[in-house]
Amino acid sequence: MGLITTWGSAILNRVGTLRLTLLLAVAFGIGLWQTYEPTTATTDLRPTSSGSIAGFARVIDGDTIDLSGKRIRLYGIDAPESAQSCVIAEQPYRCGEKATRALYDLVRDRTVLCEPTGLDRYQRTIARCKIEVSNVDINAWMVRKGFAVAYRRYSYAYITDELGARIAQRGLWAGTFQMPWDYRAETRGQSSWTSRK
Repeated sequence: MGLITTWGSAILNRVGTLRLTLLLAVAFGIGLWQTYEPTTATTDLRPTSSGSIAGFARVIDGDTIDLSGKRIRLYGIDAPESAQSCVIAEQPYRCGEKATRALYDLVRDRTVLCEPTGLDRYQRTIARCKIEVSNVDINAWMVRKGFAVAYRRYSYAYITDELGARIAQRGLWAGTFQMPWDYRAETRGQSSWTSRK
C-alpha cells in the first residue's frame, strides 16, 4: 500500500510540475506577445498635448483617479464597478468597493506621477501611473493583486500580471466574478452573465 501511495504521489507531483511548467511557458509567451499593442487600442484615443501629471490622487473607483483636477482612467486595466458584487466561498462581497479601497490604500499620502497616453470617449485622460518615490506601477499592481483585470480591448500590457493573479487565486480570482465590461453591458441590458474563475 505504501508503494502505491508513493507512486501515486510521484505521479501527482509530476503532473503538478508539468502543469506549472505549462503555465510558465504560457506566461512567457504572453510576456513576449504583450509588446505588441492591439489595433483597437487607438480607436478611442487621441494624443494629449500635456506632459506628465503629478500630485496627490483622489480615488474615484478601482481604475479611475483625480489628479491635480484632471480625471484619469488607468491605462490597460478594468476594475469592477463600484456597485458590482462578486462571490467568494459562496458568499457575495462588494468587489467594486474592495478594488476602490485597495487603490485608495496604495496611493494615500503618496505623490502619483502619470504619463498620459490619450483621451477616452468621455474625455478622460488615459495614463500609466506610478507612485513617484517607490516607482510602483499602479496599473500593474492593481491587476497583479487581483483587484482589476487586463483590459484587452485596449492593451495587452497587463495580461502577464493577470495570469499571475489568476494562478495564485488573488483578489477576484479567489472566487467567481463578472468581467467589468460585461457587468456594465448587462446593467445597460446588452449582455448576459459571464462568470470567470
